Amino acid sequence: MLTDINVNVNTSWTTEPDPFAGLSVLEIKRLTYPKWAHQIAGLVLLFIGFFGFVENCLVLFTFYKSKQLRTATNIFIMGVSISDMCMVLLGNPLASTSALNGGWFAGTFMCYWEGFVVYTFGLASLYLLTAVSFDRYIVIAKPLKAAMISKRVAALSVAGCFMFGMLWSIPPFFGWGNYGLEAPGVFCGLLWETPSAANQSYIFTIFLACFVFPMFVMIFSYFNVYMTVRFFYSSLHYMYKTSSFLP
Repeated sequence: MLTDINVNVNTSWTTEPDPFAGLSVLEIKRLTYPKWAHQIAGLVLLFIGFFGFVENCLVLFTFYKSKQLRTATNIFIMGVSISDMCMVLLGNPLASTSALNGGWFAGTFMCYWEGFVVYTFGLASLYLLTAVSFDRYIVIAKPLKAAMISKRVAALSVAGCFMFGMLWSIPPFFGWGNYGLEAPGVFCGLLWETPSAANQSYIFTIFLACFVFPMFVMIFSYFNVYMTVRFFYSSLHYMYKTSSFLP
């Protein structure tokens, strides 16, 4: 009798259906991620979007009203502000709405659009910050060459940063890389874990071009800026010490 009970219990445990059977790890993550966490992220995105819009409007309005501020260096800052504004206007609304909804709702085409917009202007901002660091290196560490960075050169560099952003965000539309839903199932972006050779080669290429290269330029530029400033202040300190002994 006891044996029959054990058999029945074991059978009931083994025949109970698995609710996650046949699902990938990514799909299980999407199903088990709590909706309230998405909604908190949505509120944060709304906060970022509102203040990002207001602050970038003020920055651009300040440059519009004051011609004296439109220096070569500040043209790079204007480029960063324009990129951030495009992100706020074109990328933030879909992301925040989807997060508040608890899941993506806008279909495949808009998912690709969301990934493209966020990636394009995210890379543009990254390259613009890289250009700012190199501009500071030229102006501070190589002052004799500072005249080379004219307003025209700065404007062309800003346009080039946006073009480089699009250079890497367009290939997924043609099969090199891919856009899709990220793990939580709310935001769209690059599919990093797709095992195909084309996708992996794309990921490796953008790792070099969109992470290693900008990071190297920023580290090189700001390190040289730091060393130049340090040498300048050391020289001033030495001059002050030596001049204090003079009659």
